[in-house]
Amino acid sequence: MPNIKPIISSRRYSRKVESPNEHWEILEDGINKIFQGKVNELSFEKLYTTVYGLVLNKNGPQLQRMLSKLLSYHFGIVRDTLEQQTGLDALESLNLQWDEQKVYLRQISDVFIYMDLVYSKRENKPDVSSLGSRLFVNQVIEPVSDMLKESLIDEINKARTTFNEYAGLEIVKNAISVLAKLEMKEGMSSIFLTDFEPFLLERSEIYYKSLHERLQQSQEDNGWKDFNALLRLLNVEDEMCKRIFDDQDTILKFHKIAEKALVSDNIEEIAAYSLRNIVKNSQIKEMSTLMSLSSSLKDRIVILERLSNCITDDVNSIQVDNTIRKKSGAAVKWIQDLISLKIRYYDLAVSYTHLRAHETLSDVV
Repeated sequence: MPNIKPIISSRRYSRKVESPNEHWEILEDGINKIFQGKVNELSFEKLYTTVYGLVLNKNGPQLQRMLSKLLSYHFGIVRDTLEQQTGLDALESLNLQWDEQKVYLRQISDVFIYMDLVYSKRENKPDVSSLGSRLFVNQVIEPVSDMLKESLIDEINKARTTFNEYAGLEIVKNAISVLAKLEMKEGMSSIFLTDFEPFLLERSEIYYKSLHERLQQSQEDNGWKDFNALLRLLNVEDEMCKRIFDDQDTILKFHKIAEKALVSDNIEEIAAYSLRNIVKNSQIKEMSTLMSLSSSLKDRIVILERLSNCITDDVNSIQVDNTIRKKSGAAVKWIQDLISLKIRYYDLAVSYTHLRAHETLSDVV
């Protein structure tokens, strides 16, 4: 047993607890007042003494069960409030409600500190803080999880389409933070990682596939192949994720979803559409942008293979000038054209390498 100096000594606690239910009524009234915000009406010494006596007389199991039941009742009221809301209002309400419940749980923890340090620790039971977190998940989050998921993905999609004008990112971030910090069963990840994140990733993939289809159907200059536009979409996704997620692994997962739907699934067509103009006009920055579209080595190999095809096509397009009478003259002309082609590709490669080196150095600085 831990070495705990109780606020009330065993000698001062002279009355033997004959009826746990009688003393539970004292605690129940105190907890109800905490949830009503009437802390100034409480005697914490009296409440602590009651808990101390119950635990001392080996009523720890009953005490924790009764506490769980009462917490579940109050969390049920929170759930009823959330069930009447949707969208950003529901997410903001979740944030405010959990902030409020944390205050109540801290105050209840002060009352039940002897139970936490003696009974709960000895029997490997959750302390009041952990118990409250788990019950909040069970009584509040899980019953309204479908509504919360839909609210989150709706707001995230709004942020994707109107990023600079969207004003709800802080509320979304706080709601995700609540879900990520709420404790579930011992040894389990947060409810966000086990339940919400997979849902958001799945729906995000649907969003980006649908976006690609809409771009593909657009008649405005083959917009779905415009890799500058695709890069802007990826940058918005990354910036949004950085502002609403704290976990770097989660940010990377969402980037990969967007990158796959917009780039990797279409890399052959993007490269085929873009590289000819890049080579023809020596567009160094455009080449750098194209190579920056994807973090996948496989995608970059596709781009380089398509570039190799461009070189082959250009070499094969060089014609022997049969108007030149001397065969040696025609051969010289063909070699000159080949050297010019080689220089164009060499200059493109060298300029691209220098640009990438400069960009990398700038990122480091």
